[in-house]
Amino acid sequence: MYRRKFWDGDVGLTPYMTALREAIDGDDVTSETDFQDDDDYIFLHYEVTIKEDFEMQDATSFVDGVIERVHERTDQLVLRHQDGLTRLFDRGSFEADLSYSLGRNQRVALVMVDIDHFKKVNDTLGHRVGDEVLRTVAQVILDQCDGKHRVGYRYGGEELALMVTGNDVARALKFAEMIRGAVECLRFKTNDLVVSVSVGVAEAGEDRDNDSLVKKADGGLYRAKREGRNRVVDATCGIPGDTA
Repeated sequence: MYRRKFWDGDVGLTPYMTALREAIDGDDVTSETDFQDDDDYIFLHYEVTIKEDFEMQDATSFVDGVIERVHERTDQLVLRHQDGLTRLFDRGSFEADLSYSLGRNQRVALVMVDIDHFKKVNDTLGHRVGDEVLRTVAQVILDQCDGKHRVGYRYGGEELALMVTGNDVARALKFAEMIRGAVECLRFKTNDLVVSVSVGVAEAGEDRDNDSLVKKADGGLYRAKREGRNRVVDATCGIPGDTA
């Protein structure tokens, strides 16, 4: 039972409870069973499903671990920040979310998207046009996001990312191609500008750490650049190279 007027955290109770509900929904052994909000108190109840035949002590330890995991994930979600320009989540959110997903027993794929010749757009048409391009391409990625199994990020500069988890991983290449095709169809008012993106896609293997997966997906992206841009490359064993 939580009383709002006694909540003195930096975030506030309502955003925290929203993040807690999302963390519960995102865990494969927890499910929300009751939620009540009467503007004075919030009551939230969730269950933990034990899928193995544990002894009582082991079952208790398992449940305690799940609860700790849920609240750790809640803290991560509360601290998520959106990039002010693109409305995608920022780099810090990307690192935290990717670490969490790779630490779970689930499939994870990463779609890395880079806007082709973006420096030329900034240099010839100005940064305002560059910002418009970034916002518009980011919206294409946001259109593929469901907030749970597909989440978008601004990785840095003109490089954007879509993290895909769970059953959607099998369709990661399809999402990547939809992004590429949608960007190719964009039209801008400024000088009839047309843009494209190069995309690398990689699924996490046994080496489940952030750097390995990013390196693999970037390897596909760099290959796409070298092979002519405006294409998607499945980086099954891609190795980063230099872009022209």
